[in-house]
Amino acid sequence: MESIVKRAIEKATEKGFSLNEWFIDYFNIDPLENGYESVEDMVINHTGVRHTLLTCVEFAKAFWGEEFRGSTFGAKNWEYHLQRIILLQEKEKYLEDFL
Repeated sequence: MESIVKRAIEKATEKGFSLNEWFIDYFNIDPLENGYESVEDMVINHTGVRHTLLTCVEFAKAFWGEEFRGSTFGAKNWEYHLQRIILLQEKEKYLEDFL
């Protein structure tokens, strides 16, 4: 699971997502003050933070892209996949298919 999340963060980062900016904007805390080595370390090792990232619009836009899906009535890729991942218990497994 750790490698899936790391690879997903790398993919989103390559497309313009900033994990550090998102984390500071969303949580307004310093992960270093909470015993973690980095924001990525906190995301990977804290289930609540990880699931918040995986269901966030900014991450979804970068990870799946802004292109429109052909058969989903005008929904963009990120909208379609975000709707699906929100409902899943094993969000990381869903991501794995797109890495």
